[in-house]
Amino acid sequence: MKKLLFIVLATVLALSVGLVGCGGEGEGEGEEPVWNYTIPLDCHLTVPNNLTSVAAKVYLPWITELEALNGTLGGKFDVTVTYGDTPYDSTNGLWALSTGVCDMGQLAGDLFKLGGIGVLPWFFPNITSAAYATHYLFTEGNGTWDKLGELDDVKILVTSPLWGAQWFGHVNATVPSNLTGLKVRAETADSPIVSALGAVAVNIPTSDLANQLLLHTVNGCFFTYSAWNFGIHTAVNFTTELNMFYRSYVLAMNKDVYDAMPAEARAALDTLCTPAKSVALAASHLGSQGFSKGQVAAAHCITFISPAELALWKTATSSVATNWTTYLNGLSSNWGTDLMARAAVLVAESP
Repeated sequence: MKKLLFIVLATVLALSVGLVGCGGEGEGEGEEPVWNYTIPLDCHLTVPNNLTSVAAKVYLPWITELEALNGTLGGKFDVTVTYGDTPYDSTNGLWALSTGVCDMGQLAGDLFKLGGIGVLPWFFPNITSAAYATHYLFTEGNGTWDKLGELDDVKILVTSPLWGAQWFGHVNATVPSNLTGLKVRAETADSPIVSALGAVAVNIPTSDLANQLLLHTVNGCFFTYSAWNFGIHTAVNFTTELNMFYRSYVLAMNKDVYDAMPAEARAALDTLCTPAKSVALAASHLGSQGFSKGQVAAAHCITFISPAELALWKTATSSVATNWTTYLNGLSSNWGTDLMARAAVLVAESP
């Protein structure tokens, strides 16, 4: 709210000094002033700024580019970043950004139906194809694929899928049957995967995951190699490289805040909100995986499964995408079927 008031006051000031026309004949109604002032933005990230985290490798570099933009009369952005569970955590990010708790911030794909595509097992072949496809799906055609309008109040800036999900656990899981009957940590959207593998899904926040693994509250989890950032790899004995899914996150902005900016500021910001930018940032994030993977390998050996073993995992989880498609079709006619067809095209054409 304070940002909107600031922008309104700056608009009034610009009008008072004659920087904008007075809306004469032929001019657009509500024409906005040129961008000649600093736009302050507060941004909240729910992950820490660790060396190889998505915050360090995607969000902060993007914010640096944002702050380097300039208006023709000196306009610029000034972003203040906070981290952690305050003023909102990863479970209520959509509400927080939609209502303006923060101007911009991290949003988990688990919080809107369309974002569930990020946890379909082995749907995306790599992180860059996930970034490319999800950027289009989350923004294409002014909400074409967001059939329920869940993203109406936010502007997607860039998509930021995580690295591929691996197995971290107290058992050496090389085939799906190794997980039968185990308690496996799962966030909301990947619970169907855990169930399909014959395990019991247990919802544990990332902040407490390493501790619960040490206590054997759960027998394992599917996590990226950034497990090193959270100490998860030290709480288990085995890691199996699966690259099972690329969980989707985004950096988003409150839509009212975006709409209140001068046209020149919106146009400048939009140059950083492209599929190519999401892909480039995903590639940069992927480049840091080697370091984290090395930290995990130093703690214990990583198991690399054979193509035949991988086929067993894919067969065991094949129902997940089918059931998700059917679920979306039930919410809106042919939504899931049409979405999956479009997603397949985007994956095929991704860089």
